[in-house]
Amino acid sequence: MSRVPILNLLTIGLTLVIIGGVVTLAFVQDRPLEKWLKNTRFGIRPAAWADDYESSMMEFYKVVFPIHFAIHRFNEIHPYNGAVSSTYLLLHLTGQQEFRDDTIRFEGIEIWGRGYTHKEAPQKILLTGKDFQPHIGSRVPSTRGVKTYRRIYYTNSAGWSLDKIQGKLFYSPLEGLTLPPIEIEERAWT
Repeated sequence: MSRVPILNLLTIGLTLVIIGGVVTLAFVQDRPLEKWLKNTRFGIRPAAWADDYESSMMEFYKVVFPIHFAIHRFNEIHPYNGAVSSTYLLLHLTGQQEFRDDTIRFEGIEIWGRGYTHKEAPQKILLTGKDFQPHIGSRVPSTRGVKTYRRIYYTNSAGWSLDKIQGKLFYSPLEGLTLPPIEIEERAWT
């Protein structure tokens, strides 16, 4: 009879721990590597790419070596020319310490336009690391642990500005290691 109260306390304690774990699991988000692992063929929610080795490695590279392009359009005041409309092509590299000329190679097209209907013919481009400068001291906030580089496009004399960039990005995070190309398509919104 003296053991029954102890068993009741242990049962109540174990029940509280299980309920607390389930509630915590519902409110805690997975990290990117945990999401990738859950979506592989060995995970609990296999994705469409789980059975293909190349696709699963591509998703793995996106987690381990994240890279991101973004386009922002600004109206700025230039000290000599007055009001200027500029478009920033930002390259975000998480965890990258050094940026070499061969760190990135972007092969694609630029589409320039004026408004929503007037578009110029696509222009082929090849961008490498030398085409980007460190993004320092501007209005776009920087994130800790993420190196940001930029390429600035200005509205030309005919009033055309960069509307869209698309192509393949080849990323070499370490010397001698080049990842498979990543498809990029970014649009500049006004």
